Amino acid sequence: MEKKTKRAVVLFIMVLVIVALVLLFGRNCLFPGKNEVVNKNVLKEEKKPLAIGKAPPPLVEEKPSEKSAALRQPLKVKKSEYEKLREDVMIFFDYLDHQDYVRSYKIKGGTYEHSKKLISKLSASPPVVSGETKDLFSILRNMAHFYRTLGRKNVSLIKNVLSNEKEITEPSMDMLFQWIIMEMERKNSEIKVSLENLYEYAGFFLNTLAGKAYLARRDSKTRILVTYYSILVLDMANKKKLNRHGIDMLTPLNLALDDISKYSDLEDKKKYLKKLREIKKGLRNRA
Repeated sequence: MEKKTKRAVVLFIMVLVIVALVLLFGRNCLFPGKNEVVNKNVLKEEKKPLAIGKAPPPLVEEKPSEKSAALRQPLKVKKSEYEKLREDVMIFFDYLDHQDYVRSYKIKGGTYEHSKKLISKLSASPPVVSGETKDLFSILRNMAHFYRTLGRKNVSLIKNVLSNEKEITEPSMDMLFQWIIMEMERKNSEIKVSLENLYEYAGFFLNTLAGKAYLARRDSKTRILVTYYSILVLDMANKKKLNRHGIDMLTPLNLALDDISKYSDLEDKKKYLKKLREIKKGLRNRA
């Protein structure tokens, strides 16, 4: 009885295995038919040696349709100067966001959005340019202008950026200046700034005691570059008849030419000198 029972169990298991093989691999696995014969014939034909002197038949490739070919080609989109510049600006601020000394300030929304807010604050509250020396209170207010407008924390952040990013000060300042100018000329500008706003700050640095004292406390490169860009703004304002304070540009221009000529640690020294000489020549022609 036990032997019969064991045989029955073995037979039952074998039946299950066969059913499973049929389900998994299909009928051809256990019962080869016409398909297998065809496959064998194909294999035999493939193994036949090619006749000597006869080249193998060329492979016929399916040509993609015009629509699919167009989709496969990379899109060549020409970016405007503004788009390229904005990308560089975004990369710069993203770089700042990843610096440990910037992270310590815990800026919400990142330095890009934060910088736009700071620019708007500065534009809304310009310093005193004309009549600064009429009383001591005006001078003191101008001396503390950035602390009053931006706050101690933001002034500290800006100083830290200038201190830690000395190697990229020149290209960064040039990029940010060009970005502000381009944004200023756009209808849907991302920042609230105008040439009139920039003019007030150019006048502050070039023509007030507080502005000159502020630059005197900075390192030579920062002082020279801020003076240079202030002169560019003042020249733009002159051309558009916006020099409402009647600021004399020739004196600071000559000082800037002298400073830049003597200072060796400037990557674009020749460019700065060339531009300032062009402005000076333009002043003579307008005189």
